[in-house]
Amino acid sequence: MRRAVLLSTVLFSMLALGSVARADDIPTVLRPGTHPWYAGLDLGGAIGIHNSESQFKLGEFIGYHFSGKASGPALGFEIQEAFGGGVTTLELGPKFLWDIPIVRNLGLYLTPSAMIGYGYVSAGGGGGGLCYDYEGFVYPCGGGGGSGSFFDMQFGFEGKLMLADRAFVFFRPLTLDFGTDGNAFVFRWDIMAGGGVTF
Repeated sequence: MRRAVLLSTVLFSMLALGSVARADDIPTVLRPGTHPWYAGLDLGGAIGIHNSESQFKLGEFIGYHFSGKASGPALGFEIQEAFGGGVTTLELGPKFLWDIPIVRNLGLYLTPSAMIGYGYVSAGGGGGGLCYDYEGFVYPCGGGGGSGSFFDMQFGFEGKLMLADRAFVFFRPLTLDFGTDGNAFVFRWDIMAGGGVTF
């Protein structure tokens, strides 16, 4: 949690400095991106809020900006894996995002996103604690386990910084991750950070 607060403070400090920076003062390495394609990796945590374990989470993604450069609306595809608490989760699907430039001539963006798709969870049983029914959702028990599929949707927000028009780093302090199989409901809060390349 302390790291999330620190990263948020750094991001918003960058935004405050960027809002008063002159174009001539911005190093070339921090200029806006000009390449529409992007691909990258992220990692972080999925905090279980309702009917879900907290887990370590990874993601891999690729996408394209419709503007022909590294800003504006984009559509991509993302695969996410999460591990922890005796549970393995897979989520995948198309992801829409919008890279919004903060300051002219500075490659710093605020990026809201939305993803919908398929989820799969597999869990082993144990002696007490939480177990998972055939649909993959939580109930208290003394043994068992199972796996199942669910519909997944995610809504997030991140800050992104371009580097030398070929790479980027980002911090995503908030992604609301909802899953349902039509009967049960799962809610998680993801905190992720990562980077990638543009081409």
